[in-house]
Amino acid sequence: MYEHLLGEMRKAAERVNEVLLSAYRVEPKVLDDSAMHILTTGGKRVRPFITLKVCEALGGDVEAALPVAAAVEFIHNFSLIHDDIMDRDRLRHGVPTVHVMYGEPMAILAGDVLFAKAFAIASERIGAAYPPALSLEMVNVLAKASIALCEGQALDMLLGSAREVPSMEEYMRVIEKKTAALMAAAARLGGLAARADPGLLSAVSDYGRSLGLAFQITDDLLSLVGRQDLTGKPVGSDLREGKKTLPIILAFQRAGAQAHLIWEVWGVKTADEQRMQEALTYIRSLGVEEEVRGISERHAGEARRALSALPDSPAKALLDELAEFVARREY
Repeated sequence: MYEHLLGEMRKAAERVNEVLLSAYRVEPKVLDDSAMHILTTGGKRVRPFITLKVCEALGGDVEAALPVAAAVEFIHNFSLIHDDIMDRDRLRHGVPTVHVMYGEPMAILAGDVLFAKAFAIASERIGAAYPPALSLEMVNVLAKASIALCEGQALDMLLGSAREVPSMEEYMRVIEKKTAALMAAAARLGGLAARADPGLLSAVSDYGRSLGLAFQITDDLLSLVGRQDLTGKPVGSDLREGKKTLPIILAFQRAGAQAHLIWEVWGVKTADEQRMQEALTYIRSLGVEEEVRGISERHAGEARRALSALPDSPAKALLDELAEFVARREY
């Protein structure tokens, strides 16, 4: 159903990967290897795709925007490495995480290197392609998105410090900063690369924000009830790890006399597998998956409506299809 979209995403990913891999290497080799590990083990490059297609949809020079898109991806991967360390996640895209492969100290440094590379590209390649005031604004967008990522992770850690079920509002505040902020930045950077006017910049930023919310909500659902062969993560991993995601919050809100089935395994890493499966079956019986999908599709719909400000084009059509895909995806 989404073959054309996925094909275009692969094409964009290949072009972005060339820029990512062309960034200067670092020493010692183990640091370079650890930083490259996350860049070469998967990922759809959704954020740089947004940057490039927004730029194209607004009549900008996509070739010139490639370093902008790469800078966004470096920021994203920096955050993934550090998040995996803090969350103690052992797999990403079905392969061992950086800290599992190289140890926590080297993984921290690998994340720091990717963060630095984002701003090296910003100062060297973006600065060479755009007027000083515009390139400075792009750097500012990257910096503010990076701050939001850190704020979101801090909020997430604070929520996780107590064995209490947070409110939906608390959850949304986390993903607004942890996921939506960088997607909004990716879209805004595409608009800046195309030298769009303030009204269009606002529209594409709204698109990225709503898309980011839909993306994270769906991601959290798949971490609970998805297929491991598609997601690369063990089914129910978020439940075992005690994550405070929307489907888990809703499950607790709906739970009745059998709520103990969830409490017995939530955040219990040594939980019996049979008990885990019983809890997952119970959660599915509550209709949580359908409600979460509906919430995700609502945010995706808001993203699609934000695109109405853009002129019709093949690039706009792909952005529209991306929003639909994000809410309905199975991996």
